[in-house]
Amino acid sequence: MMKQPNNLNEAIQILTPVVRKLARKYTRNHYHVYEDLMQDGYMGICQAWERYDPKRNTAFTTYAYFYIRKRMQDTITPNWKHDNNTTPADWAPEGSYTNDFDTFAAKHEFNKLDEYSQKLISMRMEGYTFAEIAEEVGAQSLGKVRNHILSIQEQLAS
Repeated sequence: MMKQPNNLNEAIQILTPVVRKLARKYTRNHYHVYEDLMQDGYMGICQAWERYDPKRNTAFTTYAYFYIRKRMQDTITPNWKHDNNTTPADWAPEGSYTNDFDTFAAKHEFNKLDEYSQKLISMRMEGYTFAEIAEEVGAQSLGKVRNHILSIQEQLAS
């Protein structure tokens, strides 16, 4: 059991491993900057410190965990579908590769790709979701398909 902190600095020191763990999780799964999520976690600790009532029968660390997670999720939520690119391609933001795909250079780069990558990008442009693409090509992991498509998109955009 973690010890109860006596001041805010002590609370931050005690909860830093929790903040790191959550920041790593959200960085890995949601493509956000680790340092930004760490700052959100620390802000969550500060917010919890201000609102914590020691008369409750709840440990501060348990109480603060909710605020840490909530601050990080509030940062991630607005860009969830864009960052994970889980929506169909016709909902892609302005300036993405789908809007510029008619240019000669993009078609030339597309033709350089191997047949498997071309199929994935074509399906994505037709509006298939990552889950549908993974099922169609028989991939074992949705994450691998998503990461492969995202890396191709970066390659085509550069």
